[in-house]
Parts: sequence; C-alpha cells; structure tokens
Amino acid sequence: MGGVGAGVLDLRFQCSARRHQRLRKRAATARSASTKAVRVHIDAGANIYIDGAGVRPWMVQTRVRDLLEGAASSQVLVIVDKRVPVERLIEVVDQCRLAGASEVGVASQQETD
Repeated sequence: MGGVGAGVLDLRFQCSARRHQRLRKRAATARSASTKAVRVHIDAGANIYIDGAGVRPWMVQTRVRDLLEGAASSQVLVIVDKRVPVERLIEVVDQCRLAGASEVGVASQQETD
C-alpha cells in the first residue's frame, strides 16, 4: 500500500519524532543542582564513581554517608549515562537515600560550567 497516504504518514511520524526529541531534552521540573551536593557518577558500563574513585554498589551507602557527614548539604546528585540499566540507577538512588540524603536528584548528562 504505497502511494501518497504512506508518504504523508511517514512525514507526520518524522515531525512528531523531532518534536518529541525537543520536548525530551529537559524535564518540566528540572532545576540546577546545588554546587554543595555530593555527586555520584554512573558511566555507560554501569560503573559507579564517587569523588572520582570507582566503588562497588555495596559501597555506595557507606561512601555517601561519610561524605554527607562533613557536608553543608545532604543533597546527592546522581549523574547517569542514558545507557545505564534502570535497575542500576534505582539501586544507587536507594543506597544514597539509605545513607541519609535528604534529596537525590538525577541528571542524564554531564553538567556544563
């Protein structure tokens, strides 16, 4: 079933996909992270880093708790690669909350200065 109808449908789909990409770039509730927040990074390989040092998932809670004890804020920002499985992200966020974080934010791309 080629013809004009298929071309119109394809064009509408492409326009809709582009619009969706523009809308997806920033959540409506997004805001800048505190510069005092503890940062936890999860790279594309689902490896976890805190203060630039690689940590195992079972170490996240202890490391974050130690950092929060001396911090002016109890906020944590998890910076995660978009290819990380959601299960890993949830695991890290839970460990941050158990460590005593009052707020845990998630950023899907590297922050810019």
